[in-house]
Amino acid sequence: MFGGKEIKMKLYLIRHGQRGFFYDYDTLLPEGIWQSIKVGKYLKNIKLNVIYCSPQKRAKETLKYLNLKKKAIITSRLRQQAVPGEVDKAIQLLKKRDTPEQLSKRVKAFLLYIMKNHHNEIVLCVTHKLFIKELVKQLINSDKNIVSGSITYFEFKGKKIIKKYIGKVVYPKNNPNLIKNYFIKASKTLTKKQLEQSKKKALEVAKKGKDKRDIANAYLSK
Repeated sequence: MFGGKEIKMKLYLIRHGQRGFFYDYDTLLPEGIWQSIKVGKYLKNIKLNVIYCSPQKRAKETLKYLNLKKKAIITSRLRQQAVPGEVDKAIQLLKKRDTPEQLSKRVKAFLLYIMKNHHNEIVLCVTHKLFIKELVKQLINSDKNIVSGSITYFEFKGKKIIKKYIGKVVYPKNNPNLIKNYFIKASKTLTKKQLEQSKKKALEVAKKGKDKRDIANAYLSK
């Protein structure tokens, strides 16, 4: 894996923020925006050399709200493995899907690429759950869950990993499903027009980095 180079690289892997559901699967919920803002504040003093980002909309939206003040390289190397399982089968068939073997090869190729080209730099990647899980598996054979808006980190020195954390959450985790539950409730109780208006309100609250409950309450406001 490490080849002949002496690696001195720091690698940050960010899973995109909480996404929507069904047809909105590739758009961040207000909670996802809130998570991304919190992660961005955590990262703001890190002097990144290069940023890579998946081409999926939810990853690019996460990158936007991280607000890292550095241009990113959008690359299909970091794309999702497949459309989420709850999405209509017709949409799934239209989108590119990797087999687990193809994903494994793509992750390995990307690791080798950054070790060769950024072996002495700080690299940040905005990508997806299964990509990060596969990368972690290849490096340390761990199957730890990677939640939305989490940070996974590896620091390499020589041919060893000298520091790591997997799926670290830097935003408050109280009531983890609070906004999701309010979103589902709002979808059932509001008209389509009212739901769109409440989503806009929730987005504005999220962008201000306020408490989760404020964002959730905005969903049910008429």
